[in-house]
Formats: sequence, structure tokens, C-alpha cells
Amino acid sequence: MVVETNLAAEPPLRRFRGTYIRPLVPSDYEQLYVAEFIHLHSSWRSRGVTAPMSGFEELVSRGVAAQVLSLVQSSQGESLSGWFQLYNVELEHRIGFLGAARFGDSPLGFAFGAMLFIDHVFAAFDLEQLLIEVPEFNMHVVDAWRDEVLEVAVIPSRVFAHGRRWNLHVFSLSPEAFRSSAVWQMLRAEKSAMSHDLR
Repeated sequence: MVVETNLAAEPPLRRFRGTYIRPLVPSDYEQLYVAEFIHLHSSWRSRGVTAPMSGFEELVSRGVAAQVLSLVQSSQGESLSGWFQLYNVELEHRIGFLGAARFGDSPLGFAFGAMLFIDHVFAAFDLEQLLIEVPEFNMHVVDAWRDEVLEVAVIPSRVFAHGRRWNLHVFSLSPEAFRSSAVWQMLRAEKSAMSHDLR
């Protein structure tokens, strides 16, 4: 494959207002191994499975087409704000699933990380729907996206976490809905400003 970097289409932005996303590197896995057990436990995709460290990378990458970390930069350094995955992609049906885990005390950094990752996904993969599975106890995370996402299913008692069963809500986000959102307009304005700065 021959790749030309001077493309007409705008590349996705990787950085936005002090938050940036990057792929996982080998040195990340030890930190995530501990963080998943302490902070996510049965709420994340592995559902509480504690694989040996030697198998952790394979466990969290199973079925994953893309995954990044989001980090927030400040005067104190940088801190992890989110871990995002695109998994179970079915290109023939043009669907994929979004996994997102928040870390730290920066909700805005997590939100910006999600926005940057979704922008990357819709730029890199020909998807009509990005499906988001949200356990009942995490419904607050979609509040800011209520105008963009469509609830397509509720599966009763689907998730066992925190010692009990919970309903699983499934939402769909289309590229068109994402690009008509207020956050996309913010991102587009930032892209435009950056492109002018480079001229």
C-alpha cells in the first residue's frame, strides 16, 4: 500500500484543549492491569477476570480493532483520564462497539478523550453505527449525548456486577449524529484554527 500524507480530507485531531489520545504501548499494560482491578473490576469488558499479567495484553485486546488512552496535561504533569476501545467490528454490517473507562478526576478530560477517539473511529472505519453498551448503573454517562444517541435495545438482567444483576442498555451513534453535535462543532472549529495556523 502506498500512503500519501497530503490528503484532501482532514485527518482526525489527536489533541484538544489539554487532552490528547495515543495508542497503548507495552509500558502501559502494568498500570492498566492494576487500574482495571482496583477501579473497574466487574464493570469493564473482562468482567472481573484477573488473568496473569502475562496474558493481560491478549485478554484486553481480544476482538479489539483500535484502542487508545486519553491523557490530560497540566502544570503538574499528565494524568490518565480514559481508556477507549473499538471492538467486535462487523464491517459487512458496518457496526462496531465502543468501550470506555474513565480514570482520574477530570470528567472533561474523559469527555474530550471520548470525542477524539470517536472522531478517529469514524474517520478510519466505514461504520454506520457505533454501538454503546451501558449497564443500568452507568446510565449517567450518556446524559450529555442524549440528543445524539438512539437507544436501540434494553436487555434485562444482562450484566452481573457489584454483586447483583443489572439491565443492559444499548445505544447507537451514527457519524451524522456525531458530526451534528455541539462537541463536533467545537472540534471542527479547533481543526479549522489549526489548519489556518499551519498556512
